[in-house]
Amino acid sequence: MNNSLESPDSPQQSPIHYPVFLNLSGLTAVVISDSSSLGQGAEGRIPHLEAAGASILRVMAMNFLPENLDGASLIVCGTEDEALNARVSEAARERRIFSAHAARITTSI
Repeated sequence: MNNSLESPDSPQQSPIHYPVFLNLSGLTAVVISDSSSLGQGAEGRIPHLEAAGASILRVMAMNFLPENLDGASLIVCGTEDEALNARVSEAARERRIFSAHAARITTSI
């Protein structure tokens, strides 16, 4: 990954991700996972989310509905299903909720 500060408009340029430290006290984090290693990675974030004060809503990938994100402040998604990952990203973007995916990190705002 190239972390240079060159113009992000370059097609070869990978986006630079901004690390975020959040106080999630009183907020809800939705964790969407399947049985894959990516899902296990998402599930592994739960203790850290709880330590940051978040209430956790766990959703199995096969049961995901966009409405599961209503009222959430952060989404963590770990599935091998790229179509589902795209639906989760889009639903988060529509609701202006940050989302993190086990395979990649995206901001949905």
